Amino acid sequence: MLNRFWRSVWPPLLWTLTIFVLMILPGEDLPDDGIFGMPDFDKLVHFGFFFGFVWLWNNWNRGRYKTSTTSHTSLFVIFLLACAYGIGMEYFQKHFTGRSFDIRDIYADSAGALAGWLFSFFGKKISPYRNRGRNQN
Repeated sequence: MLNRFWRSVWPPLLWTLTIFVLMILPGEDLPDDGIFGMPDFDKLVHFGFFFGFVWLWNNWNRGRYKTSTTSHTSLFVIFLLACAYGIGMEYFQKHFTGRSFDIRDIYADSAGALAGWLFSFFGKKISPYRNRGRNQN
């Protein structure tokens, strides 16, 4: 049952919604002490958000076709959509939440998306679908 859940569209959808909710929080609601007080810690968070975004959507896409030979084009399209989502969220923050627009957040989003794409692209060699139907000896 748990394996079925992870192959469904729910994990990437929930992650996408989580990113949206956390990125529209007003700046004064975010903690600024402890680890959150580190300079540019939010860039690391943005990187992680978009790494997870691309990896989860690529994982779902690969599981949907039950093969590790998902086209390079579809993996790249997910990467581009993640970059567009990150840019869109920065503009949304600027115009609707009162938070500042930071180009470095876009760089962190794009770097995380790129890392997720690379991990998905090269990680397909270790996909659970890789050897399906082949002799395992």
